[in-house]
Amino acid sequence: MTFINPEAAKGVYVFARIARELAARRPDIPLFVVQGRSGGDALKNPALGLAEHIAGELHSQPGRPPHVPAPSAKAGTPTRNITAMPFTPNPGDFYPITKLLLMPSLWNESFGLVAVEAMLNGIPVLASNRGALPETIREGGFLFDIPARYTPETREVPTAEEVARWIETIIHLWDDTAEYDRASRAAHERAQAWHPDRLAPLYRDFFNRVMY
Repeated sequence: MTFINPEAAKGVYVFARIARELAARRPDIPLFVVQGRSGGDALKNPALGLAEHIAGELHSQPGRPPHVPAPSAKAGTPTRNITAMPFTPNPGDFYPITKLLLMPSLWNESFGLVAVEAMLNGIPVLASNRGALPETIREGGFLFDIPARYTPETREVPTAEEVARWIETIIHLWDDTAEYDRASRAAHERAQAWHPDRLAPLYRDFFNRVMY
């Protein structure tokens, strides 16, 4: 399961609780985090409580998607279920290894390009219902309420109860092959509404009106 751009506004504190719950309940589910353009290692922020769950960092190799190691833990130690990657401008570096895309944004997203990219690849999206994400994703993924008190400025990890529906959906999609296949098809079908080939004529007409 992949999470892109671990910033507060993009829901890194929500991700932190999800990651910690999965480490305890489903340590077999690997999490992959693609860092943002700003660089740095946001995951090591002590407030997130993730340091003990980070397995390491992978680097992209041209033409070769990374191999994410299975989560590991020694007896009596925390599960290391998170692997990170430095920022890459090429989605092909991580979509081939992504089964689910996590998008717990606290920002009022104006569109959700990452969600569309994932759906075009048949990847179901689990997202907050902030901004335009409900309109963008619709039946191509799963939408969840995040309490209004969590804003882009909030620096607080939600409770386990507040992410319970996220966790149950992740586990269900991970375990139920038939349901995952249905969700994957729905994601791909929904993404056709945003396919570049379909939108190009609309944008061309728009720019013709603007320019002339």
